This record gives sequence, C-alpha cells and structure tokens, in this order.
Amino acid sequence: DDLPEMAQAKFREIAGILHEYGIISVLDVDVLKLYCEAWNDCREARAKLNEQGLVITVGSTARKNPYLLVYDSAATRLRQFQAELGLSPTARTKIKVPVATKAEGKSGWDAI
Repeated sequence: DDLPEMAQAKFREIAGILHEYGIISVLDVDVLKLYCEAWNDCREARAKLNEQGLVITVGSTARKNPYLLVYDSAATRLRQFQAELGLSPTARTKIKVPVATKAEGKSGWDAI
C-alpha cells in the first residue's frame, strides 16, 4: 500500500472499528487514508520533539523546533479528519448508527 507501515496498521484498526459499527463505507477509504497519514505525521513529529525538545540551538541562537510546526499542522489535519469520520466525541453525536451494532454479511469493504 502507499501508506507507511504504522499508518497501515492504524488504517486497519480504525477501518475495522468503523466497519463493525456500520458507519463507514468503501467510499470513505481516501478520507481514512488521509486521517492515517496525518496520524502518522503527528506520531513521527512527536517522536522528533521528544528526542530534540521544543527549542533547538542553531549556532548560538535558540529557536523553536521546526518539528513543532509539522506536529501542529498534522494535528490540525488529524482533527479535521476525525470530524469527518466520527472519531471524536462531538462528531459521534452527529452520526446515526444503524440499529444493528455490527455490519452483517460481506460488502465491498471486505475486499479492502
């Protein structure tokens, strides 16, 4: 797949949960991929921030770590896609879940 390994694992995890509750379809694959890319960008940027700190020294000048901008941008995208997919408490209040709690039978989603 075109997603990094950790993003692929997140894709499978979230897709499985959303499919189980019948609130995702094959039409949502691209949005879910974008969510997983943003999640992975957050994860990688956070790791760099943990390693380097929020402030770095360039020569004799202390500066804000550029990974903070990467993290902030990815977190903003992540929140947008969370809202699209119903992955936040507020977003879930707007979703109508089918009566059955699990999708029944096979669908196009099973092929992914």
